[in-house]
Formats: sequence, structure tokens, C-alpha cells
Amino acid sequence: SLCLIGTVIVFSASAVVAREQQGSPYTFLIRHLLWLGVGLAAMLLLMQTDYRRLKSPAVVFTAIGIVLAMLVAVLFLDRSHQTHRWIRFGHLSLQPSEFAKPVVVLFLAWFLERRRRLVNHVTHTLLPAFGLIAVIAGLVMLEPDFGTAGALLVISVAMLFSAGLWMRYLAY
Repeated sequence: SLCLIGTVIVFSASAVVAREQQGSPYTFLIRHLLWLGVGLAAMLLLMQTDYRRLKSPAVVFTAIGIVLAMLVAVLFLDRSHQTHRWIRFGHLSLQPSEFAKPVVVLFLAWFLERRRRLVNHVTHTLLPAFGLIAVIAGLVMLEPDFGTAGALLVISVAMLFSAGLWMRYLAY
């Protein structure tokens, strides 16, 4: 139902602009439906994947490496509206900071599961976890994309709290 509501909103908000700029009111709707199909296909594929395979260090560190490389690379690409947020491949474009969110979840899930008895240990758990989060959020802020950087921090704090982080650390 969220996908249906989103599709209606995309068409409602873009039909007039699409007709003026592209000649057809359905241009953005068709693009949205194509990406919706890609997203639903990816969801169905991932539903068939055993999630325990994701806790392999090879998967976690490969994902971190790819996201860090994309976040650094985007800073050297052409600016669009005074920001460095997009990697463009012809008509296709992607925003690396959007990939950072699931990668942070993947990393923290793997990392906190391995250190579940040391969640409140500053040097063994908190500094390494926040070190990587700070690097990723810092690169996102350089784009600048403060909303996504804030979301990364909220996600990180929520996961640490769920893992048993003491409230006094959350106050800091």
C-alpha cells in the first residue's frame, strides 16, 4: 500500500512539470514504476537469501569498502546544485549515501553480535563502532547531506541501545 500511495503522489506531484519539460505527463511515473519494479524484484531475491550469510566478515568488509569508495569518489565528481551527492552513468544516477544506511546496519549487527558481552566497553566496542560511523557520516556531511548523516547517527544509536548500551553513554 505504501508503494501504491507513493506512486500516486509521484504522479500527482510531477505530471504538470513532466508535460512541460518532457512532453508527456507520464515520464516520471514510468521512471518511478521501473524503479519500483527493480526494488520489488530485489526484495523478492533477498527474501530467498539466507540472512546468516550476511554475517560473514568478507561480506561486511566488502560492503564497507564499496560504500567508502563510492562516498570518496562522489566528492571528486561534477557538482550538481552545489552538492556532490550523485554518481551518474548516462541517464542513471545513484546516491552513495543511501547505500551507507543498510551498510551501517549490517556492520553494527555483525560487530555488536561479536561483542555482545562488551557492548559498554569504551575501547573494545564504542570507539571502533563510532569511529567507522563517524567516518561514514563525515563523508556524507561533506556532500553535504545533513539529513542522511543524522539518520546514520540515529540508526547507530538505536542499534547500540538495542544491544544494551548504558544510558549514560547515550547522554554523551
